[in-house]
Amino acid sequence: FLTTALVITHLMSKARRSEAYLVQAQRLTRVGSWAWDPSESHNYYSREVFNIFGLDPAKGNPTLADFLRIYHPEDRKFVEEAENKLVSEGQGYDVKYRIIRPDGELRFVREVGTPVRENGVLTGFVGACMDVTEQERMTQELRREKDRYFGHAHDSPLTVEQRAQFDGLR
Repeated sequence: FLTTALVITHLMSKARRSEAYLVQAQRLTRVGSWAWDPSESHNYYSREVFNIFGLDPAKGNPTLADFLRIYHPEDRKFVEEAENKLVSEGQGYDVKYRIIRPDGELRFVREVGTPVRENGVLTGFVGACMDVTEQERMTQELRREKDRYFGHAHDSPLTVEQRAQFDGLR
């Protein structure tokens, strides 16, 4: 009995440590995970999903209405269509959209969702949300710089190599 208790304690300790590592990895990479089992109306959101969306985990899992309020008004329909396809057609999705967090901050999110099947039967959905705000802002800045540079192109002709290099930014 004592040996069994020690093994269980050891396994539980390893599981807690693994979960702590996962939480750290998600925080460092700004990636949160989620799962949804429609048969049980069960939703799971990692702590990082709450952080990305600016939600308080102490208030419980967010509802669809909570997320709809957070999606940028111009992106709501697009995101809803992707999510509806996931549910109705069992098709995965990979979308990028804007959110307005409860504190008013505008963020960019890339979300990937996929159906889960067991023995060919659709049993749920899993996915990940990535905060891509920094990358999006850097991409926008590169585009502005490119436009600024090409705006003066008539003053300074580019070589073929220079044009080829900038074509990768389009």
